[in-house]
Amino acid sequence: LQLPLGWAATMLVGGFSFHEAASGRLALVRSGVGPVMGALAAQAALLRWKGAAVIVSLGVGGALSEEQQPGDCVLASRVLKHDTRCGSDLMRPGELWLSNPDRGKLEPAYTVAEEVLTWARSVLAATPHRVGTLLSGDEFVADAARKRELRALDARALAVDMEAGGVEQAARAHQLPFLALRTIADRLDPAGGIADDYLHAKESAARAAAAIVAHIASQAEDQPSGAASRRRARIAVIGAGNWSQGWHLPHLAARADAEIAAIVDTAAHPKAIYNDKMLSLSELARRYNAPTFSSVDALLADDALARSVDGIICATPHAAHLHVGLRALGAGWHVLMEKPLATDVAQARALVDAAHARPKQAFLINNSANWRRGARAAAEMVAAGKLGAVRHVTAVFAAPLRELFDDATNATWVAPSGGMLGNGFGWGQFAHTFAWVYRVSGLTPRRVFAVLSPSQNSDADV
Repeated sequence: LQLPLGWAATMLVGGFSFHEAASGRLALVRSGVGPVMGALAAQAALLRWKGAAVIVSLGVGGALSEEQQPGDCVLASRVLKHDTRCGSDLMRPGELWLSNPDRGKLEPAYTVAEEVLTWARSVLAATPHRVGTLLSGDEFVADAARKRELRALDARALAVDMEAGGVEQAARAHQLPFLALRTIADRLDPAGGIADDYLHAKESAARAAAAIVAHIASQAEDQPSGAASRRRARIAVIGAGNWSQGWHLPHLAARADAEIAAIVDTAAHPKAIYNDKMLSLSELARRYNAPTFSSVDALLADDALARSVDGIICATPHAAHLHVGLRALGAGWHVLMEKPLATDVAQARALVDAAHARPKQAFLINNSANWRRGARAAAEMVAAGKLGAVRHVTAVFAAPLRELFDDATNATWVAPSGGMLGNGFGWGQFAHTFAWVYRVSGLTPRRVFAVLSPSQNSDADV
């Protein structure tokens, strides 16, 4: 395969050659023979290049039908690992979940997503190909009897290979869609034997496979949207305190569909009373390979970077939510705001009005309890009338956070800021309770009153 000029070549951990297109929209990695090499190469590539939207495995394989000839193309709609077995009664071929009590109901083969198949068919529109099951395992199948034995596992089986199953496992681990294309290198039952057929046909089959790779490369480079060209969401994290350093930043960095565009905090070295391992902005910049800024306004002043941002996570002190939220919405960014939305009614309404004025931008509050399975199940029961009409709700929310709100030196959580009338447990945590009740009951409050219990040490609500 002759790659166009402008592709960057490097060597990955494990000795796998890696090539990235100048556009950053396509990368190629060469593995080796067998499922372990396929999985290792895919893993090394995904750790090096986190922009993947789909993983395509290409190579040669052996025919499992009489019609298939060397050079023919097989597009896999399913991949079945034929050598994954654990006794005749314990596990079917392809099963990898012996401990799952529902394993008998699960499909042992990997089924390629329909949208990925549709994209692949469009790319291969000018290339003759057949669609069916690809069997994969750590075995070079060198006789026709064994091929027929394997073919009996799946009536739709068209080819057998050694790498696709391993690459598929890596794709599954990274929660990425997967596709396999194989060019036939040996027939089902050639007169001179399968090994001889393979040795004579593998180079021509490899050239045919390379032509398909080149065609996919040109299509992916020219295609403006779709499965092969989706890019990662670029997210700026505003506020680099304990919650961001312990949750948002590491989880964003681990995702294959997102990248950290910027990190913002007013402090050069954010502090947290109960976390003595907080990193400075410069350390965060090195760890996450992201630029840092001292304010959201400073980020917006970098016009090129700001225009590349898709959305933000706002994890600042409560009083800063209004300014950050309005600036983010005004910049056209999507917003995930940590709870509470605000600590002032007028500010909350200003944010809601601004979000409603921009219906194409997402504006979400991180009331995390609402997305737990119990909350969804309870909401569905109430909506279906299984509990009758909701007339009264009693809710208790408790958390072992007394030390957090009883400590007068912990200003972020105990001292009022901005237009706040107080601070403490009710300000920081009851948003969870309110959001859960609204989500499950479907009710909207008309009147509100609150009784707070101040700490003798910090004067914050406990």
